[in-house]
Formats: sequence, C-alpha cells, structure tokens
Amino acid sequence: MARPFEEIRNEMIQLYTQGDYRKVLDILERESPHYPDEAWDTYYFRLCMAALLDDSTKALGYLKEALGQGYWYPVNMLREDTDLKSLQGLPEYEQLIGRSRQRGEEEQARAVPTRLTLKPERLETPPPLLIALHGNGRNAENTAPYWRPATENGCAVVLPQSSQVGGHEAFVWNDRAWGIREVRRHAAEAASELNADPARMFIGGFSMGGGLAAWMALTGEVDVQGFISVGPYLADIGELRRTLAERKPPRLRGYIVIGDADNHCYEVSQGIATLMKEHGLECEVEVHPGMGHVYPENFDESLRKATRFILGG
Repeated sequence: MARPFEEIRNEMIQLYTQGDYRKVLDILERESPHYPDEAWDTYYFRLCMAALLDDSTKALGYLKEALGQGYWYPVNMLREDTDLKSLQGLPEYEQLIGRSRQRGEEEQARAVPTRLTLKPERLETPPPLLIALHGNGRNAENTAPYWRPATENGCAVVLPQSSQVGGHEAFVWNDRAWGIREVRRHAAEAASELNADPARMFIGGFSMGGGLAAWMALTGEVDVQGFISVGPYLADIGELRRTLAERKPPRLRGYIVIGDADNHCYEVSQGIATLMKEHGLECEVEVHPGMGHVYPENFDESLRKATRFILGG
C-alpha cells in the first residue's frame, strides 16, 4: 500500500534542506508513478531537482513531458524559482515557457469561480457552516478530504474554488481583493441555500487560503464566529496590524495549526496570535514539532478541537 504523499513530501523537504538533491530526485522517479493525482507537483519537483543537479537535458525532458500531459506552470514559477537558475536563457527552455504561458492564458480566460458543498448525513436546520479555502496550487476537490470530517460533527462544509488560475487544475488566492469578493459571494449564497445558522458560521483554510481566512475574519470581510488556519501564509503581518489599527476587529476566536519547521508561516502564526491577544481576542495555536508546510497527519482531531473551540460545546 502506497504511503500518503504528504509523508513522502516531508521526507523530500528534509533531504532538500540538507542539499541532497540526488536522493530527492531518486525518490521522485521511484514514487511518482504511484501518485497520478500529484503529477503537477511531481513533474515540477523533478524539473527543479534535475536543474539543481545541472542536468538540463533531464530537466527539460520533465517540463516537456508535463506540458505534453496537459499540465502547465505560471511564468513567474519558471522564471523566479532559484532552483531553475541554470535553465534560464536556454533556447529550448524559453520555448517551453512560451508554451506554458499560452496554456495558462487560455485556462484563465475560461476560469470561473466554483464551489463544492459537503453535507452531514443528518443536516439539521439551521446547520453550522464551515467555509474552507484551498491552498495555492490546489483546488476544492483535492482539499475536500481534509475538511470533510467536520461533517461528522453536523457541519455543512463549503469549499470555494478560486478563479485565479495558478496551474493545471490548480488555483491561487494571490489577488486578495479578487479572492475576498469571490469568497464573500460563495459564503452568502451557500448560507442562503443551506439556511445556515449565522451564529455558527466560521471560516478556515490552508497556507494562502489559511492566511486569507484569518484576514477576512479579523477584518470583518466575512461575518463569522471565528477561523481555523493551517500553516497560514501572509506576506507581511504588519499589513494586518495596520489594517486592524484602523478597523476594530469583530469579536471572534481563532485556532491555528502549525508546524515549528514551517519557517515563515510559523512566524505568521505567532504574529496573528499576538495581534489577537492585543485586541482582547482568544486564539489557540496548536504547534506540531518537526512538521513543515503540510496538514498534520491527525488533522481530523485538530479539526474537532478547533470546531469546539470556535463554536463552543
């Protein structure tokens, strides 16, 4: 039975930080066929490792194969990722970037905001409602399994999918104002469709989605009782501090799940918790030792604790 891909990702991250790019590539070449749903990531990881090993032939082959399979990557990833420095300026690489750019523009032109709704077996009226945001480079469908356990506690779960395209079947929240407009519309429509209890609505998310969830809750961009953020990403916690200095935050609770090896996002988590304390708001931070930028293996337990903390009971 194949191991969870997140377990393999963590192993590769550790080897990557140690500079053992050859071993990371060996793992990818051996394991990638077993995880077809992770192909967008595994092609890109192999591209990066081969480039770091100065094997441009192999690196270009991975990118060409990925494009041939219908995948594509944003130009800024292919241009700005320092792992790909050795490929910049190579004629074939420039041509492949052009193909990827064109495919991205075509997909963005077709993209529309969508959402996925998960209902508990017994939907009480009115039900509590959790709005769960995917991380950058993910989508509603592959994010749903992480948040589905909330339905076991009677919650309806709505997973908005951004219309900002970030790759093949991968979406991002990079434009915050754009994302806020879409999430607010999804929240309002879903609350009406499900006849949700406004006193038991909360928002959550992972990575960029987790950062957006915390931002929207704390700034009152969405009317919720609290937020659950997993590895929340915000480029600058100072921006949130300045915003809250001008806009009094609503009364709510926050629950953050973070790994102490998650570098920047660990600092963001501590910053959010401190900021909430300064404003007299309750925030729990669940720290997982040694965990990087991933969901914890026992996230269903974390989700139950967070839901009880936010909604009470």
